[in-house]
Amino acid sequence: MSDGVKYLIGNGTVDASKVCIFGWSYGGYAAMAGLAFSPELYKCGVAGAGISDLLLLIGDLRRDAPSIHLAGDEWRDFIGDPTTDRERLLATSPVKHVNKIRAPLLLIHGKDDTRVPIRQSAVMADAMKEAGKPVEFVVLEGGDQHLTSAETSKRVLRELELFLAKYLK
Repeated sequence: MSDGVKYLIGNGTVDASKVCIFGWSYGGYAAMAGLAFSPELYKCGVAGAGISDLLLLIGDLRRDAPSIHLAGDEWRDFIGDPTTDRERLLATSPVKHVNKIRAPLLLIHGKDDTRVPIRQSAVMADAMKEAGKPVEFVVLEGGDQHLTSAETSKRVLRELELFLAKYLK
């Protein structure tokens, strides 16, 4: 995504002062990673049900694999081994790099998400606050990974509208 943003800014298609990165689930990870690893590109970021800490997620997957649709050690194939891949997992976990983030971040997470535990957003919100970075954290009561409730979907859209209006003036 960041390479695409750089290209579009470079050819004049995109106004560099109006770029916000947004994603849900893996896209939420990508949004936080964009803010942490390409901080010069983004004026704000929105991560919905995003993964911020890969090692923490692996621990959750080990305990709760049946509830998140992964059997046994399949998580190692998708994410990595917490022992042999530890350095890469730390290097690519946005929560470990909040000091690099320059832009405000909106975190949105369903309280009842069984795929990505809500504490992925909670630890990112805490880390951002500790680093003195602007962060907002919206918990969707009754919200799940897929925003199956019309009310939670509407709430996400309202929160996005408010956040973008605030930071992309």
